[in-house]
Amino acid sequence: LTRRHGDALFYALKACAALRLRGLAVPSPWLAACRGLADALCRTWETQGQWGQFLDQRTGEVRLGGSASGALIPAALLLAHAEFGQYRYRTTALAGGEHFYSRFTALGVTTGGPGDALQAPDSESAYSLVESYWAIHAATGYALWLTRACEAARQFASWVMPYDYPFPEGTEFHRLGLRTAGTVFANAQNAHSAPGICTHSGLALLHLFRATGERTFLDLLASIARALPQFVSRPDRPIHAQDGRPLPSGWINERVNTSDWDNNVGGVFYGPTWCEVSLLLTAAELPGIYARPADGLLVVLDHVRASWADSTHRTLSIENPTAYPASVRILIDRQTLPAAALPEPFPSLAIPAGQSAQWTC
Repeated sequence: LTRRHGDALFYALKACAALRLRGLAVPSPWLAACRGLADALCRTWETQGQWGQFLDQRTGEVRLGGSASGALIPAALLLAHAEFGQYRYRTTALAGGEHFYSRFTALGVTTGGPGDALQAPDSESAYSLVESYWAIHAATGYALWLTRACEAARQFASWVMPYDYPFPEGTEFHRLGLRTAGTVFANAQNAHSAPGICTHSGLALLHLFRATGERTFLDLLASIARALPQFVSRPDRPIHAQDGRPLPSGWINERVNTSDWDNNVGGVFYGPTWCEVSLLLTAAELPGIYARPADGLLVVLDHVRASWADSTHRTLSIENPTAYPASVRILIDRQTLPAAALPEPFPSLAIPAGQSAQWTC
């Protein structure tokens, strides 16, 4: 599956950057593998003119084409360009971005993200194109790619559940009081939404908000991030599968069933899923609180409560209403447009369960 090559290169290179940020050495075999994969993806583009949906893993030949499965590859190749300095990676990324925009985003339909949905329209490739178009804009500074990233983000938003579905009495999700706003439909084949973006945090939406000032992107991101933790099975609140077994602590099932497509409305099967990775990425890449003192904008992505403690927007009051200790990552954004790079890592504030604290901006 082409998508797997793009995901592997993108996140392997981000993992290398995370190691360096912590003062750790990057294993040389990791870098060699990343470079080999970037070279292979370039060869496929140069010989095939697309990345298709399925590749021959020995030759790189496209076996099934006409797909946006490789939607994240331009972003991955730009990371490879930054890592290795090969201009070939950059030019291939830009050419690939043009291909994806004209063949998919401009037509309003993307396909090929899920390995199990074949050519069904899907949100996974739609979101990966947001990451790729943003990466091209960030690398080139071309305003056209910012416009295209916003266009792709609006298309992706059409896959996000905008309301809370009333689960029937007697279902597991009704018993737990779970809310569906912010869950994401993976594709047109599977008639259910899921917790999180497969398989991303949504970081590009934060970049788009900071670059454009369009509040919709930040609110969409917050809705997705806040929905995710509800679906974690916990010792104090286990989620039971359709067969009665409780999901082990930390498991998240991918199904938020609001239809009878698999005869399990408001229920899940017994099994862990990719949603756990999306939650880990959300915790690692996003702030729990976004605050802009200049105009008092305050958006909470974590499961805490926050408010301005004064009219001058100099202090935040933060309450942890949960039964768990919280470590809240805080982004105090003082930038005007165009926004500077995000601080890395975000500073964090520890708040014991049921207690409050203040943060000086």
